[in-house]
Formats: sequence, structure tokens, C-alpha cells
Amino acid sequence: MESKRHRFTLIELFVVIVVVGFLFALLFPALDGGSAKVGRRAQCMNNQRQFALALLNYEAKERRFPGYANRVTKRPDGTWLAGSWVVPLFGYLDRADLESAWQSGDAVAVGLDFTTCPMHTLKESERRTQPLLDYVVNCGLPGDADTAATGVFHNHNVDSPVYVSLDYLAEHDGAQNTLMLSENLQGGLWTDTQEANVGMVWLREPDPCSGINQCKDVGQRPQDIRYARPSSNHRGGVLATFCDGHIQFISHTIDYSVYQHLMAPCDKDAGLPPGFDRKAIDADP
Repeated sequence: MESKRHRFTLIELFVVIVVVGFLFALLFPALDGGSAKVGRRAQCMNNQRQFALALLNYEAKERRFPGYANRVTKRPDGTWLAGSWVVPLFGYLDRADLESAWQSGDAVAVGLDFTTCPMHTLKESERRTQPLLDYVVNCGLPGDADTAATGVFHNHNVDSPVYVSLDYLAEHDGAQNTLMLSENLQGGLWTDTQEANVGMVWLREPDPCSGINQCKDVGQRPQDIRYARPSSNHRGGVLATFCDGHIQFISHTIDYSVYQHLMAPCDKDAGLPPGFDRKAIDADP
């Protein structure tokens, strides 16, 4: 005797469709949120890639990196209009309009998409109206008395600035081992010239806030050198760019001594013990 095949009734089919739809509705926000997070991280990485390319092109032409503060043009009264490390790059970032304005003495201040990380949600409402800066460059030890051995970007708004080039890096620890720039939730404005607002530093004796992602809850732009360190809203660490142009995710659990070595272009001249384990900075969030 032939057995009867079970067939779904309309009611059973409707129930299956409802259950599948309900499960998809629960799952979709998580999938969508994850996709959005990946997209924001990719945009942040793309911004750093743009800056890295612009900085390397600048170095190729000038044979040195710009300063964290730079003399842009002399005013009629004999004083200098100074700009951050971002200002000399406008010609390499397809913003010839801003380059021309600053060179003529007009310190135009506008919001720029590529100077902010979409992961830094606290600044979203101000992103398009203020010259916000979520990326900071390697300034070495804080203060103007430091040497080329301790950082890459120094104060060029002085009569006798310290210059650092790729040649210098190649002769010492290497561009691939020296940090160029990173993210900072407490970054200032790209119109600033203060080290605390546009740079990241390292200390011989670290403060509790000196490490990566430390003291992230202090608010926005506190203009305090203690917060001139890498920080982000990425899970587990920060995206950072090295002086050879490669971008790497660095865990916030690395030892501070590793961070010191990554910041100093010449460990020996900076007074640091030789070498460090590169595996200590490899991380995947």
C-alpha cells in the first residue's frame, strides 16, 4: 500500500514564513550594525591612507616631513601665519583652494571629511561645521627641546627647526618600524598648532593616561598633553600608520615600552634599550 506524502497546509506554510521572517528581523539589525561598523572602520583606514600618501609625496619633494606646526606665510607685520601638519598637505589632498587661501594669509577653517574618523561618534554633529582633527602625528617627547631621535614631526614654527626625513629613518630604526600617525579621540582642530591638539607623544615615565586607549572618557579636545596618545572607538586598539605607509591595527594591551620604541626613530639616541619584539604589536580586533 502506497504511503501518503505529507504536504504543508496553507496554515503551516504561513506559520513557517512568519517564523522565518521573525528570525530574520531579529538578525538583520545585528548584521546591518556589523556592516556599518566595518564600513566606518574602512573609511577611517582610507583617511589614514590618504594622509600617508600625501605625507610621503611631501617628503619626496621637500626631502623631509613637515612639522606638527609650520610657517605658512609671513604677514605684513612680519609675523608668521602658522598651520598644523595638515596645512602643507592641501596641495597633495586635492584641496588647492585651501592651499591658495592659506598661502595668501587667509586662514580658512572648514570641516573636512578626511580629517575625521566616522567611528568617533561624539563629534558627528560638528563634523561638517568645525575643522575637527581625529588624526595625530608622531611628535616624540613633548616640548620643543627634543631632538630628531625622539619623534618625526617637530615644531617648524621656530628659527632653527628639527627636520626628519626618510633617509634619516633608513639610517636608524627604519620607516617600517616608526609610527607616522594614528587616531586620537581627544584630537583638536587641524587649524591648531599646539602639540597636544595635533600630535601624539611618548614619555620616559608614563602617566596613567599615556597608554593607547587610556582615559578615553575625559571628553573631547581637552588640550592637555597627557591625552596626546593614540585612542579610538575601535574595539581593542587603534589603527596606526607607519612611516613607510603601511597601516596596522595596534592592540591597546601592548607594553608601553613597545610604544616608546615605535615612536622613537632612533632607539639608541632616544636612550631606549635596543630592540623589541614586533610580534608584540601584531593584533586583529
